[in-house]
Amino acid sequence: MSDFIEFDDNKPDRIQQTFGAMVDEVRSAYLYPPTKKGVCIDIGSNVGAFTYFVASNDMYEEVYAFEPSQETHRTSVAILGQLGALKKDVEVVNLAVTGKSGDKFFLHANPSGRSGDASLIEPEGGSTQKELVTTISLDDIIEKIGKDRIDFIKMDCEGAELDILYHCENLSKVSIIMAECHHGCEEALGQFLVEKGFYATRLIADHDTDMGLPYVVAFNAKDMYLEDVEEYFNVIGDQVKAFGAVNPEFRLKYDEAVQYWKENSEAGEEE
Repeated sequence: MSDFIEFDDNKPDRIQQTFGAMVDEVRSAYLYPPTKKGVCIDIGSNVGAFTYFVASNDMYEEVYAFEPSQETHRTSVAILGQLGALKKDVEVVNLAVTGKSGDKFFLHANPSGRSGDASLIEPEGGSTQKELVTTISLDDIIEKIGKDRIDFIKMDCEGAELDILYHCENLSKVSIIMAECHHGCEEALGQFLVEKGFYATRLIADHDTDMGLPYVVAFNAKDMYLEDVEEYFNVIGDQVKAFGAVNPEFRLKYDEAVQYWKENSEAGEEE
């Protein structure tokens, strides 16, 4: 038995055929900045479609991508290199992001056989393949980057979202978190982020609607200017859609979030 999981969908010849479609998916699934920002962290980078899109469009000064699977990591490094996206400001790391650094866990293959469905949570009925992975916490990632501000965190980590964020003490440094939610965690995740000073809302990406995989997008209400937030966009087909335009109720909810945190801050000072 191999020491690492072997996936059929991320072999070099297969990826050459499917990578373009994967980039189209992430273009519509995630939000992107209207102007170049500082630091982006990609948690659960898989073969690198999101990292490629932001790097090739020069959206961030630094991009840090984390992928636990050995084979998927190798494939992502290979294809990003071939496409010229592995620049000095792009780093792809073969570690699993969790709530604590230095642990060893098994990464389990999903019955679907897709590399993007591999998870630290063992599937019902057990896994046919698994590999031992080493972990790193979001706190340690932020501290190693060494910046006062993390502009965007993208999360697609198959159920590890809550563990990662619950144990992070540096969330106040993060401007935007966008997480694909698994195992019905979106309510708990959204509420937790609200309690940490974010305005959080739920989105469902077009390409994931049939599978019912919602996204939580959370903006730091203490850090983000409304006008900047409204101009974040995604690309569906050939149409660029600004977040504020397709979410007309956002201005009211954003103002409510800012007022909520202003009142709570004042109450805390009085105590």
